Amino acid sequence: LTLIQPHQGKNNDRPIRLYGITPIKVINPQSHLQPVLNVDEEWKPESSQVIKVSEASGRAMTYTLAIVDEGLLGLTRFKTPELHKKFYKREKLGIKTWDLFDDVVGAYGGELERLLALGGGDDVQIDDDASRQRRFPPVVQFMGPFQLEAGSTKQHEITLPAYLGAVRVMLVAGEQGAYGQTDASVFVRQPLMLQASMPRVVGVGEEVTVPVTLFATDESIKDVQLSVETDGAFEVIDGASSTIHFNQAGEKIGLVRLKATSVIGKGHVHFKAVSGQHVSESDVYLQVRSPNSETSRVITQLIEAGQSWNAEVKPHGITGTNRSVLEVSTVPALNLSKHLDYLVRYPHGCLEQTTSSAFPQLYLPQLIKLQGEQAKKTEGNVRAALNRLRQFQKANGDFSYWPNGGESNEWASLYAGHFILEAQKQGYTVPLSVLSQWTKYQSKAAQRWITGNGEFVHTQAYRLYILSQAGKAEMGAMNRLRESGKLNKKSRWFLASAYQLSGQADAAKSLLEGLLPDAQTYEGSDQTFSSTLADLGQQLETLVALKKNQDADLFVQKIADELNREGSFHNTHGIAWALSSVSRYLGGTQASVNAEISIGGQSEALTNDSPVAEQVLDGVGDS
Repeated sequence: LTLIQPHQGKNNDRPIRLYGITPIKVINPQSHLQPVLNVDEEWKPESSQVIKVSEASGRAMTYTLAIVDEGLLGLTRFKTPELHKKFYKREKLGIKTWDLFDDVVGAYGGELERLLALGGGDDVQIDDDASRQRRFPPVVQFMGPFQLEAGSTKQHEITLPAYLGAVRVMLVAGEQGAYGQTDASVFVRQPLMLQASMPRVVGVGEEVTVPVTLFATDESIKDVQLSVETDGAFEVIDGASSTIHFNQAGEKIGLVRLKATSVIGKGHVHFKAVSGQHVSESDVYLQVRSPNSETSRVITQLIEAGQSWNAEVKPHGITGTNRSVLEVSTVPALNLSKHLDYLVRYPHGCLEQTTSSAFPQLYLPQLIKLQGEQAKKTEGNVRAALNRLRQFQKANGDFSYWPNGGESNEWASLYAGHFILEAQKQGYTVPLSVLSQWTKYQSKAAQRWITGNGEFVHTQAYRLYILSQAGKAEMGAMNRLRESGKLNKKSRWFLASAYQLSGQADAAKSLLEGLLPDAQTYEGSDQTFSSTLADLGQQLETLVALKKNQDADLFVQKIADELNREGSFHNTHGIAWALSSVSRYLGGTQASVNAEISIGGQSEALTNDSPVAEQVLDGVGDS
């Protein structure tokens, strides 16, 4: 665009150029598309239906079809999208703005809004397993895109599932900047319909009375034969087949009594109503669960070289949920499978539990020969824990007790940092910024620590031990703690280990004079998660660091006895310390397993160049 400014005199006109002019495209209001849907007002369930699509003025267009349950759409008051209104709405500002506030460590970036947001995204995991049937499958079908030629009509055939209710057929179309939409609501019903009302979940052995509502909309329907079929998860006690009489159009209820068997999992119940040529069916998929937590039985036997052991394994627990695992080891039995499963499946996600679930898995490859899938799963669990720990770190480098929280626990923070350091030594890629900031925070905490500030003495000793492992030994803080006169037995072992790792063997030796290895619960059990099993694991950890292998052998036996003690309960912290310390100690030993297993007359060799070998016994104790 050029503006000419006139001047007096001949040939003195000067052009003035204007920059930043944006071309404007004028949209003709008549360019709206007018798609037309031709559908029946009523559809029958489990039938094929035809949808006809055209454009009112015969124009060409590209379109998509969606057939969705009205109940689902009503949850969010979903309306058929108006594309023309969306693309051609007036905008207040044509400049996009953004910031990096959400990426600043410790910043609050509107987490509440994210929690309340509807919908998903690329990070949402959708379960595509067809075997996991929904309890009441809804109607959700999407078709397209399709191209409609000018002046033509297209037909689409859809197949409805066993569904009763109403669906909305939605069409959105576009062509060269013109857009349009239309929709139609269709009832899905038939002269004879049934609806079964079952609970959301049942327990093993429980009985339920199921009301089955029958709807007759045709006066000719008089007698309805109601029948029920089940799979192995249920059995019919009463009402497997019955006749319900109608005097007139309306609804009536038939009762069916079902009992859940001992099979745990997704059960299937099929209801069917028949009256002459009218048939109505309904499938319900219901979860059968056990009201009790998992239990296990352990048989432990010491077999001398060259001897054999025979045992009859009896089924334990509910059919279909039990399995038998044989663990052969050159060391006292640890029952690895049971305790690792407990740690991985533990439902909570605080800092201590997140760390405990993955810590022992760092050393598993040194302790037991993992197969391909097992190795991948173990590595995946450790990496997932390392990534999750990012959510716990605060701006000052410390870890909070809960993700994105404010409160901290000194021992849990040290425990998490210990895990990250060990993971790095095992070859895992760790978040370096997380580790460096945590190390700086703990170094400052070690320097400013003074006796009697409310923090336990062995917490400071544990901190100094981990810093020495990281190559960041705080010698001044170590000397002050040694001379404080406040050391208990646990703190003496940790501090001696810190000196040993720092190359100060004489200082470590002087701290241990007159001190014998033992395990007991010290003060502050709530803040440091102390327990007999945890203290045994921590004692073994320090013995390994100080290379006292003779004493370490004794503590491996003590930990095995505690893990297998009948009726004992151990928290996640204790189990993790026990398994981690034992795995770390045994990983450096030269031991192998060479045995022969005979099951039902069939023999096979069990060999392993690691201290522990595990094998799942297929068909043993699972019937």
